[in-house]
Amino acid sequence: MEAGVLREQLETGQERALTAWLEAVRIDEAGEPLWPGWRMRNSAVGFYTADGECVLVGHRNPPAGAHPVFLRGERVIGPVGYTVEAPARVKGGAAILPYRNQRTAFLPVEWSGEGNQDLESFVFLVIHQAFHAWAGRLGVSVNPVQLEGSAAYPVDDAANNALGNLEGLLLADAVQGVQGMPLERWARAFALVRRERRAWMEDETVAYEQAMELREGPAGYVEWKAMERVRQGYEPSAVFREITGQAGYLHVAELQLKRLEEMRRINYLGRGALRRRFTYSGLGMALVLERLEPGWPGRILPGGPSLDDLLEEHVTFDGGDGDEALLRQVETRYDYDHRLLAEHDAADLRRQRKQELVDLVLRAPGTLLIFDVSRLRLLSATPPTEGERIHEGLTLYTRSASFRFDGARLEVSGRPLVHDLRAGLLEVNVSGRVRLFGDEEELPPGRPALFEEGLLLRVDGLEVEAARGTVQSSGEALYIRLLPPPEVA
Repeated sequence: MEAGVLREQLETGQERALTAWLEAVRIDEAGEPLWPGWRMRNSAVGFYTADGECVLVGHRNPPAGAHPVFLRGERVIGPVGYTVEAPARVKGGAAILPYRNQRTAFLPVEWSGEGNQDLESFVFLVIHQAFHAWAGRLGVSVNPVQLEGSAAYPVDDAANNALGNLEGLLLADAVQGVQGMPLERWARAFALVRRERRAWMEDETVAYEQAMELREGPAGYVEWKAMERVRQGYEPSAVFREITGQAGYLHVAELQLKRLEEMRRINYLGRGALRRRFTYSGLGMALVLERLEPGWPGRILPGGPSLDDLLEEHVTFDGGDGDEALLRQVETRYDYDHRLLAEHDAADLRRQRKQELVDLVLRAPGTLLIFDVSRLRLLSATPPTEGERIHEGLTLYTRSASFRFDGARLEVSGRPLVHDLRAGLLEVNVSGRVRLFGDEEELPPGRPALFEEGLLLRVDGLEVEAARGTVQSSGEALYIRLLPPPEVA
């Protein structure tokens, strides 16, 4: 046998993660492809430990010298992957990154958990993330222009959340086959509620919603199809049976039920309204489309229709009393008026809490640093979906954030940062002495300064580099205006 890393040399988390990958491949190959043109085996996935050791599977071009990894069940299985060092950009969670010219899904091994239910759940998460890594070719990723629509997303709008909750309830009832209406009427009711909710939305915000659902819907659908396959008599691998002591999967029906419960709670009290809701609205529309148009996955192409566009192709509106009557029927069925009042109360509490958080950042002991980036062209940034939207144009990042401009970059970790999109300001409060270096010399504290040949600031979880700019002190805050390089100024 080829020299390499054997199963008994793996950490427990690595063994469980690789078992999940093996199961994901077997489930996919137990029948027709879960998605046209995609096979789990050909998607690159990296399972990494807390110390950065990573087992890479499904990759076309592993690094030279990487050690192969084998699993042993009733027989030797492998090599299933190669040990590599996790990319520096992977920081404690799931990520999809280009790695050696292939989009790769990275997952922490500890997410495979300790119990059997944890491992079952992780199998389907691996399928979900592996599909995400592959699906960029379908044009279902969210680009920076679409992410701009999230900055103005109405997360605290009571009507948006109450109507969004109705959408989730309608989708879940349609998927579960609740009696009362044929499927086409469920789809029509959903489309009417969605049109009502989007009546006052900006085009950019609608585009953001559609892009997020196109990204999340197919991945959730593939995961669901895998669960259905397991429930239809799939026999797991010997490695899985050995680790779990189970002859088969015992928790899949429960996992599916949890997804339907989450679907029913879309936007409920504003929770997950900016990002998480699209996982379940996308899944719900995909499952309804499966019954209305079984070949719908073949229509997901770059520049193609959105999921709600596909759904509306199976809906007939009358544009008058019939539509209005159905909308009122839905509102009565799900007690819309009560939901709207509850959303108003929840929105008021969230606004108060968020403003308190901002005040905490701006008034905390230490030095307030205000970076004026209004003159710079933004190249990439931590999306607003990773932070708390305070109100339109103002986002609070509570853990970490990264911004890259033409001629500057700013990264913060473990410290809150406020992004004022309208004013073009980034604000962060730091403790300790602030030392600024401009034109390779330390700038005098408290005195105005101009730098033309570079600025460097590293302090208390904050790192800033810029080509040009000015520095002014107001006593309580340090105002740093960053300017573009001379060639683009």
